[in-house]
Amino acid sequence: MKKTILTCTILCLIFSNKLLTCTNFQVKAKDGSVVIGRTMEFPVDIKSNIWLVPRGEQYTSISDKKVKGLSWKTKHAFLALDGFDLSSNYIDGMNEKGLSVGGLMFVGAKYQEAIPGNFVNNTDFASWILGNFATVDEVKKELEKINVVDMPLKKLHGSMGLHFDITDTSGNSIVVEFIAGEKKIYENKVGVLTNRPDFNWQTTNLSNYINLQHEDKEPRTINAHKIIPTGVGSGMLGLPGDWTPPSRFVKVAYALDASTPAKNSIEAVNLAEHIMNMVDIPKGVIKEKVNPVIHVYGYAQWSIIKDLKNKIMYFRTYDNVGLKKIEMSKLNMAEGAKKKSFAIEKQFANAIDVTEQVQ
Repeated sequence: MKKTILTCTILCLIFSNKLLTCTNFQVKAKDGSVVIGRTMEFPVDIKSNIWLVPRGEQYTSISDKKVKGLSWKTKHAFLALDGFDLSSNYIDGMNEKGLSVGGLMFVGAKYQEAIPGNFVNNTDFASWILGNFATVDEVKKELEKINVVDMPLKKLHGSMGLHFDITDTSGNSIVVEFIAGEKKIYENKVGVLTNRPDFNWQTTNLSNYINLQHEDKEPRTINAHKIIPTGVGSGMLGLPGDWTPPSRFVKVAYALDASTPAKNSIEAVNLAEHIMNMVDIPKGVIKEKVNPVIHVYGYAQWSIIKDLKNKIMYFRTYDNVGLKKIEMSKLNMAEGAKKKSFAIEKQFANAIDVTEQVQ
């Protein structure tokens, strides 16, 4: 009973506060390959599983008032990650056409009205996109016709406020937000998404860092006194180093702009992993009080990299930072195939033993 009360208290704090820190970004290589990197930070274990959803799965979206919305049969198979061990509550994924969806926490999101037969609830939103569309243009065309409604989850004791990044193999990308009951769609030319404030505010905020540059600063003289940089990196002096959503947005945007361009998908995956390391949150460095004696800690539970060209999903977890991969081309995605999953925290090898190389 005490554990249940504590869990409810923690979740109420989470969904009304600020311990929600996810980062999503795009790396585009010179050969046109597009790679998406995403970190998932949360203060309680969200018990994620990775799912293979084959073609031909049936869905019907309903509201919390039992109103029926859209029904569909998936045209495209997809890989997706759930949250809180809820098999239909996908918060990230990629389909066999290379379309990517990432749902990031956006506390205060206010969804739309449930129009019978013409809506998708927020927990089905990723499934609807991944199962039906191949490009961002296709998504935009259909998204303009429907509403997206809230579906509070009993397991969470509240609503899952999310905003979404949607990207295809061309690098075309949009951000979808729900503010004051209105659906807002932004073209994501920056290629980055974090959490609050809204996406329009985040892109405007980049102007506050216009002084940052790729090259180191040159020495200068003030009143006959020569001032020299203290070391390398002076061009980026002032780049935020904290883990707030605006700071992560700025840090990743400028890092992507300054990094040596990747030549191909292999280099893009490597670059994505290095950029994820910039926003990785160790346990305990950010914390929030539940009560005078109990704290909760936001930390990077898992990170994924999606190679949209080659349909490969890479992942790592907090306790196992070795990169693992799933190649969609090797999976049975046909209609009638079994829907399968495994816990992302499954015990895989965490290190490669190369002792024999020095024996």
